[in-house]
Amino acid sequence: FFDILLDKLKDRQLQMENAEVGYYAGCHRRPRAYAPEVKLNLKGYRDLLDRINGLKVVDLPNFCCMDDPKKVLEKALALKLKTIVCCCLSCSYRIRQVASNEIQVVYLTDLLLNLL
Repeated sequence: FFDILLDKLKDRQLQMENAEVGYYAGCHRRPRAYAPEVKLNLKGYRDLLDRINGLKVVDLPNFCCMDDPKKVLEKALALKLKTIVCCCLSCSYRIRQVASNEIQVVYLTDLLLNLL
């Protein structure tokens, strides 16, 4: 799905008010286990974020959110981030569950839709 977005947005200029987000690409253990033939373009998703004017992106370590999503949250809070962007819906859900109201957790497609 994201690859379709990458293709559609490749020539589009995206803009937002100045913001800083943590990008959590995830380990993708689950997708690799259930659909090993599906290749994720993690670099392309990250590059798309870099093309958004006004957005500063901080890479978060790829701790496995299935083992302990709090590690991802703690790292983002230590960096004083207000938002975590995830490219995996499962990761987004797990981190959102532990984040409560401490930090906003956003799925990459939601971020992009808000910019269009």
